[in-house]
Amino acid sequence: MLYIIGNMKLTEEQHEYFFDQIMYAMYRLTHGSITKHVPVEAIQRLMPKDIGTQKVYLKNFTKVLKDTIKIGYLVEHKTRGGMTYQFSKQGRDYALALI
Repeated sequence: MLYIIGNMKLTEEQHEYFFDQIMYAMYRLTHGSITKHVPVEAIQRLMPKDIGTQKVYLKNFTKVLKDTIKIGYLVEHKTRGGMTYQFSKQGRDYALALI
């Protein structure tokens, strides 16, 4: 299955790679807590940047982050300082399975 982002096609392997990296980064930042909120910038700092240019990387990152929210593994929280994210119970269990 191909995920289309703008003019670039993201393969299923690349999508799964980004997904797993986001979940691992969230686990490292929250230490497995489902109550700690993390800004998107903190997640991006822990992500490897080895796929494409910076512009393509940000599009991929944003798309996969939205997918994790749709699935229900992450929860969005709007704050005055910007958007933050936290684990759901299912997301934490998935991240634990990765480790």
